[in-house]
Amino acid sequence: MPHRFRPAGLGSFEPSFDCEKPGTSDSVNVEVDLSDLHLSHTYDKNHPTQLKLDISGTPRFSLVFNFKGDVECTAEALATIPLGESGLELEIGPKFTFTASGEVNADFTWAPTIDFGFTLDSHGFTNVVHTLSNGGGIDFTGKGKASLLFGLDTTVQTVGGLAGIEGVIGPELTATVTTDSETGATCWSANLHGEADLSAFVKVFHFLQAKVEYDKEFGDRQLAGNCTSIVFDGSPGTGAPPATLGPYTMQAFGTDPTAEGTIESQVTGPTGTIDFDSPLQHDLVGDYWATWSNGYAGDVYEDDSELPDGDFEITVTLPADTGAFYAYAEPNLFEDFDMSASAQDGPSSGNITVAGDSGAQYFGFYATCGHSIKSVTYTDSGGDTAMAIGEFGIAPTSACEPTAPGSLSLAPRR
Repeated sequence: MPHRFRPAGLGSFEPSFDCEKPGTSDSVNVEVDLSDLHLSHTYDKNHPTQLKLDISGTPRFSLVFNFKGDVECTAEALATIPLGESGLELEIGPKFTFTASGEVNADFTWAPTIDFGFTLDSHGFTNVVHTLSNGGGIDFTGKGKASLLFGLDTTVQTVGGLAGIEGVIGPELTATVTTDSETGATCWSANLHGEADLSAFVKVFHFLQAKVEYDKEFGDRQLAGNCTSIVFDGSPGTGAPPATLGPYTMQAFGTDPTAEGTIESQVTGPTGTIDFDSPLQHDLVGDYWATWSNGYAGDVYEDDSELPDGDFEITVTLPADTGAFYAYAEPNLFEDFDMSASAQDGPSSGNITVAGDSGAQYFGFYATCGHSIKSVTYTDSGGDTAMAIGEFGIAPTSACEPTAPGSLSLAPRR
């Protein structure tokens, strides 16, 4: 007979919790709410390997903790739900682990939307449905790093244990989050993984008589989110470059020894060589290049290769382990033009109006501690005849010095 069961009233409950490296934990709280979970099944007790089951809804898992030191913990919160009068029980709930170090406060809520179903008969597992989407979010503050793994496990078995189904129906969420209360350095990465790994069994006198298995990967999905590992700063404007950019003390590039007018594809700086994606002409301000800003009269690099859309664009590839980089940019004509800069996989300055007459604009990017910048692209919107970048400054990742508090939100809280 078909049955539909909604485990309302289960509410939240306390799971088992164990820490192999407990650190100095001030508080840990884990809650699970399965009240939105719906179960539908058809089962014939005379044919214990014939079962149709569907599990759908949005279970809600939350983890709140704060501690100092290193910690490695595992937790599980499994609820046992009888499936009507079938003699079957469904044991379902999350199992998760986390490791962390430093001084960390985390408020983690995960509410995946799942729809998982199958039919089990003499042909094995058929009509398998497996969909999932992410939900919930993470607020993560303090000074430290945490790695979290959430997975949803389920076991279906007879009360006597003679026949049943067990395995993982997913989804599984892994997340690594870092923050530093002194730097404002916040970054995260997360991956959602779908998998069904099930086995059905029949026992006679406690010996395994038959077993069928279903194992399928449903793919990985990298979650987009709010990663602030690279930050744009254009606050100096046309003024002189400050000594610091974010948590870095900057080093200005020395004088380029090549002759003015030389075509160059790279320039050597204090931490290594920067590379241009196309050759640029070496100019000096006040000579081959007429004006700049903030009294600078040194080396700049001119691009007069117009793109088909009328823009000019220069990509600068930075040395390995670059933590911060700035450059000024200016259009050629003595008019106002929209210019912008963007770091790889990071933020953009957006369009900034830059004057061609003594208006060179500061474009600075820095990576939060523990991260790096690989390249920066500068764009001069159409209508100009050339652009130049110059007055470079750089810092290695090792120069990152924490300065201010920060926090992280992985996704909007519900």
